[in-house]
Amino acid sequence: MENLTDSLIQIEWLVEDVNIPSEWTLMVADNETEFQPSVTMSPSPFELNGFESNANFFVFISSFGFSGCGTFKLSYRNFLTQEIIQTVNYSIGIDDENCLMTSTVQQSIPNFSISPNPTSDLIRLSTIEGIETVEIFDTNGKLIKSIDQIKSPIIDLNLLSNGLYIIKVEDSLKRVRSIEIVKN
Repeated sequence: MENLTDSLIQIEWLVEDVNIPSEWTLMVADNETEFQPSVTMSPSPFELNGFESNANFFVFISSFGFSGCGTFKLSYRNFLTQEIIQTVNYSIGIDDENCLMTSTVQQSIPNFSISPNPTSDLIRLSTIEGIETVEIFDTNGKLIKSIDQIKSPIIDLNLLSNGLYIIKVEDSLKRVRSIEIVKN
């Protein structure tokens, strides 16, 4: 992972959606933590300086001699905003020819923002160039509104109740940015 912005950021990793055989052990380590079983997120955030630093993440799976297929995802998020920066989905097969092996990386839209936050009615996208969809979710993950073919950087949230929402924006390169918005 590399910080491609000009700002210092604090990041942490999360192991999510683990679906591996019960006999297997999945462990993740980074520049600052050792391999430890059952740790599903970095114990503490670490800093990446703008355009300089990078962090290495290591995944270790021990099958203890058991064959099978498994999947999990590893997400990296900004510690302060809790915004997911990148997600990598993994499929693992050990001595099992029936396993489908794929790996996908979901990259974040660089330098994209939404303002003002909090808002009372309107939000402004920092750009609409290349933006294909904007989706608004409630905190339970329910899709509230989906907008295709973005023609204006202004989105009206006036009809939404006050509360916390997640705005998910996807561009033509399939990069995603998810930002929490407070409507009051």
